[in-house]
Amino acid sequence: MAWNWNEIQTVLKEETFKTWRERTNELIEQQNNFVSWQAAIDSRWYVTDTSSSTTTYTGVTSPGATGTDSLVAGYFIVFRPATNNTGASTLNIASSDGAVDIKKIASGAKVALAADDLDSDNYAELIFDGTDWLMMNAPIDALPTQSGNAGKFLTTDASTASWATVDALPAQSGNAGKYLTTDASTASWATLDTDANKTTKGLYEHEHTIDADYSIASGSNAMSAGPITIDSGYSVTIPTGSTWVIV
Repeated sequence: MAWNWNEIQTVLKEETFKTWRERTNELIEQQNNFVSWQAAIDSRWYVTDTSSSTTTYTGVTSPGATGTDSLVAGYFIVFRPATNNTGASTLNIASSDGAVDIKKIASGAKVALAADDLDSDNYAELIFDGTDWLMMNAPIDALPTQSGNAGKFLTTDASTASWATVDALPAQSGNAGKYLTTDASTASWATLDTDANKTTKGLYEHEHTIDADYSIASGSNAMSAGPITIDSGYSVTIPTGSTWVIV
């Protein structure tokens, strides 16, 4: 049978419409399935706070747990507390486990929550490790209050951080050439005694070659243990009334 052009166009339009309609129905069905699946996942993970406590929290899962249901290690939930916690806390989602401690990891170990680790304005990510709820997004320990602590340094006693003051130097004005010393409680400046005329050693030693110009102070004498050599180009100046003795 021979087809004319009008008949061909009619058939093509019918087939195209049929394909488009089937594809649209498929997409609608997929979308409906996705929405149902997404809702199921969201309601399973998200747990609302049904308590008014600041330490003993309760929540509801969907589908709701019963007294015969128990938590399994690896079970993950997102929990929105109604109030900030005031210290160590528990969460009971109506499973056979009852109230389970909420812990966080600090210095490589599980520890109880500190006040305000659970924030009513934030979502807590909790995973059951077989014993406790572990808070995966617990706040990092904050710095101590900075107001009023300008110029101080941060220190710790191995458990609590705090600000401390660096011992300041004594006043430097008028103390040029002095050295810093302490009596084990207070720092102070002291003068180095360069005029000492005795030693606890058995001998005095000095170089036997003079390789720089030297002038004996006026009104003073000097003594050296010889022999002494004065390098070329250098001199020793002995003022009138002074003596240099080489023994």
